[in-house]
Amino acid sequence: MLEEAAAGAERVRRIVHDLKKFTRVDATTHALVDLHGVLETAAKMTANACRHRARVRVEYGPTPRVMADGGQLTQVFTNLLSNAAEAIADGDADHHEIRIVTRTDEGGRAVVEIHDTGSGIPREVIARVFDPFFSTKTPRSGMGLGLAICRNLLNRFGGEIRAESVPGSGSTFRVTLPAACPEATAASASSDEATVGRRGRVLIVDDEPAVARSVARVLGAEHDVTIVLDGRSAIARLAGGETYDVIFCDLMMPNITGAELHGAVERTNPEQARRFVFMTGGAFSEAARAFLATTSNVHIEKPLSIKALRSIARDYTRAATCAALPLH
Repeated sequence: MLEEAAAGAERVRRIVHDLKKFTRVDATTHALVDLHGVLETAAKMTANACRHRARVRVEYGPTPRVMADGGQLTQVFTNLLSNAAEAIADGDADHHEIRIVTRTDEGGRAVVEIHDTGSGIPREVIARVFDPFFSTKTPRSGMGLGLAICRNLLNRFGGEIRAESVPGSGSTFRVTLPAACPEATAASASSDEATVGRRGRVLIVDDEPAVARSVARVLGAEHDVTIVLDGRSAIARLAGGETYDVIFCDLMMPNITGAELHGAVERTNPEQARRFVFMTGGAFSEAARAFLATTSNVHIEKPLSIKALRSIARDYTRAATCAALPLH
């Protein structure tokens, strides 16, 4: 029962995380992206639209990781899968297919193809499908911006998109993205696999005991963890001479907020203030949003990622061991 509950909670966490990424389109953040993970997210988000029209089949081949924004790539493939479903008439799913294929081309680039067995695109208009405001759908079905936005997003990452179609037999949309440079891939692998070399000292400041205990359980195997449930207790410990490699602090707390706690520590102990990592489920006040926009400290969003928590704790502990702050 615990395993099932944990699996269900992880699915919810991923859905919330995916929705947050999907809606964050204003800023572009380049990072190493696993295309198969992005495609799985896009497939889950379009599952209901696809299942009534076609069977979805995946054919994943070896594909390099790319430098891109995972949320914006999710938007691209969600749009392509939705279009593939809409090209197929409802009610005959057993005789139709949407196929997701990945491979590496001769130039080492990552290739993703979305094939469908739908109605296809007329030859006289296929060259215009990426033009803004051009659409083969009815006016009520869309503004004709989806594919234009997809093309623009892909261009930001050095990628491209092409369309092929046989009227009456379906369409293929092919996305090509350059592989991440070997240095970035090697650095990521080294970061994931590196060990700290000593147990770190971690302080968790959160007014929700269940959240604080959860973070402590995640980090307790590798680090010595201390929990406090309010800002005043944290100030007392730090003023008393205690030092920590990393301080995970909730941003929104009663009485003393995370920002106010950080300001108080910064005035007396700037070194420890630099080791704050803020945990936030959303900056609900103007002051909190302004603080996050201006602070150089790392912040991570709830639901918290186990991998992110462990990685940050290791980085800060390793940096403290080397007498240098981590770069984030």
